[in-house]
Amino acid sequence: WIVSKEDLIISKLYWAKDSHSEQQLRDVKNLVGSGCDRDYIKRWTNELDLQNLWPESQA
Repeated sequence: WIVSKEDLIISKLYWAKDSHSEQQLRDVKNLVGSGCDRDYIKRWTNELDLQNLWPESQA
């Protein structure tokens, strides 16, 4: 299986939500920094109730 960068970001946000892992949020910041489909991520973070972590990870 190959996972897209966007799905990896969403997975890391989901993991950060459950584990309160700062490392996951740092990873997300690094991944976002090299470009991604923000609309796709926004849609899925809303669907998975992760929208509070998504803006936080971009700060």
